[in-house]
Amino acid sequence: MESTRLPGKALFEICSKTIIQIMVERMKSSKKLDRIIIATSTNKKDNLIEKFCRENDIECYRGHEENLIARYKKISDLIGTNVIAKFGADSPLIDPKVIDEVIDIYLNNDYDYVSNYWPPPKTYPEGTGLDVYSAKTL
Repeated sequence: MESTRLPGKALFEICSKTIIQIMVERMKSSKKLDRIIIATSTNKKDNLIEKFCRENDIECYRGHEENLIARYKKISDLIGTNVIAKFGADSPLIDPKVIDEVIDIYLNNDYDYVSNYWPPPKTYPEGTGLDVYSAKTL
């Protein structure tokens, strides 16, 4: 909610749905994701994100506002996962097929990290990015 370029963007509406709602729906259409957890900060402005999660039966973890990696690490440790697929709050255009393709590339090769937009030049446009990596890499 504290974006410097577009504050509150996760709850902006596009065609009567919030950006976060669109993202969650697309993630739920993936065949490769086992679990969806929204990682947000403890900033009181993010209470709205937690409220959205509660109302939509989505897991939510709140952690350090400026240390995203610490949030992801804590979630990884709490649930004991080996593989993490991370999406930014500004990727509402992510395609479930792309999610599955990137995860498949990670799972079927000996990589520590796979992304569909890194290294440059970006292979997919803004709003469609994800990273996949191991808990050990994290």
